[in-house]
Amino acid sequence: MIRLARKARLGIFGIFVDRIRPSETDTILDVGVSVVEDNPDESNILEQLHPHTSRLTMLGIHEGAFLEKRFPGARYVRYDPKGNFPFADNEFDVCYCNAVLEHVGLEEDRRRFLREILRVGRKVFLTTPNRWFPLEMHKRIPFLHWMPQAWYRAILRRMGDEFYSRPENLNLLSQRELERLFRGFDVPFIILPYRFMGFISNWIVVAK
Repeated sequence: MIRLARKARLGIFGIFVDRIRPSETDTILDVGVSVVEDNPDESNILEQLHPHTSRLTMLGIHEGAFLEKRFPGARYVRYDPKGNFPFADNEFDVCYCNAVLEHVGLEEDRRRFLREILRVGRKVFLTTPNRWFPLEMHKRIPFLHWMPQAWYRAILRRMGDEFYSRPENLNLLSQRELERLFRGFDVPFIILPYRFMGFISNWIVVAK
């Protein structure tokens, strides 16, 4: 499963390079980097593959200074998820955000999160899992997340997973929900499907 996840992330990174075409001088903000030290080959693909790490800033809500040693030249910044990003308007050429929006589960928080991404980045590349992909990658149980949300979350609680049972921690989006969110901002955007194993596994938004 780890190999499959890495393959998908490599594919998405390829689309990022093709659509954004980051140059060696572009400053890039990676919003929501992983600070989990297990399976490092699966996490933080941008930092692993982008050849100009000195142009990268990594943003997260947990302690993650160790990432600066793992990816020399990159800078880690911690912020309060209830506040604004600690950056100026248009400070970065690109904002990159891979599989984070689904963890900003409540409507008000999502709008603030997207507003900040669009505020600080001249270009935006954002991905999120497709709610209707058969396999939910956090629990890795096929079709369970297709059930009515109240039932789905009740089953997660019965399984002992109080964290992911709460919508503020995991709330998957459909294409329609993603479109509705971005239409609330006065920026041009497109939504692209990413297919994996024959199904649309992720939605990719390229904005501005």
